[in-house]
Amino acid sequence: MLERIRNLLGGGILSRYQADAVVFKHTFYTISVGREKKTLRPVLVKVYTDEGMEVQDKLDEKYRDKPLAEILPELSNRFVVKTIETGRAKGRRVEVMEAAPTTTLGERMNARNLPVKALRRAILQAGEGLMYLHSLGYVHRGISPDAIAVTPEGDAKIIDLSLLMDSQMTHAGGTMVGPSGYVAPEVIKRSAIDERCDIWALGAVCYEAFCGVKPFPNGHGYEALLKVINSKPQPLEERNRSVPADLNAVVMKALEKYPEHRYAKVEEMLTDFAAARLPDRTTNRAAAFTAA
Repeated sequence: MLERIRNLLGGGILSRYQADAVVFKHTFYTISVGREKKTLRPVLVKVYTDEGMEVQDKLDEKYRDKPLAEILPELSNRFVVKTIETGRAKGRRVEVMEAAPTTTLGERMNARNLPVKALRRAILQAGEGLMYLHSLGYVHRGISPDAIAVTPEGDAKIIDLSLLMDSQMTHAGGTMVGPSGYVAPEVIKRSAIDERCDIWALGAVCYEAFCGVKPFPNGHGYEALLKVINSKPQPLEERNRSVPADLNAVVMKALEKYPEHRYAKVEEMLTDFAAARLPDRTTNRAAAFTAA
């Protein structure tokens, strides 16, 4: 895989970057750590797969006012990964990004080594990244623990922007593509969407962070999608009895079935989330997290 990426980077606008090691493989892309050859500046190099190329072509055509390759370099926020430049290498889409933590929130949750206070800080910072994107008129549509890079201290950046859409073009009948378990009911139903689908996804991240499982952990395929549409998730405080009532209320409001019943803006959710008490511990997937 690494040799293939090196071959792709062998010509054109991206010939000055060296890919050193693959750190993340996704259905739609591969991310490698690397460096700029001339300055040795560390970078991340994202190369899209064939399937990822097809998705991006469709999103550019139907759901963005301009191509993602033009949008990404314009973004500038401390909680959103900075794209240095974009281009193509032997026909494939390539994005060169600033060096960022290469460990995702999902990996830290699996490793059970992120304190609860650091966990909350990471979620708050990811939420601020969403606020920035929403202020520019975009819907992220792909928030999940694996879309958030995090340092050992809990400092976070949104690193996956591949499903970014123009909020004015997210009409009914849109795409269902998204990370499994973090796609809001209205997305599954192909209804018109807005930034509140990101609030649902962030709520799902919070739920898993403090309970150790996704809001709808059982079921596969169509059955799982029906549960998201028709069922309510079990309250956090029932899965983890150390979850305070105010934290439970914040997350459950974010996960309401109907967008009009959720928070209207991410900042409203973050205000309540920041004020909510933390649990003494988390459970299951995150069993070793403490309140330290």
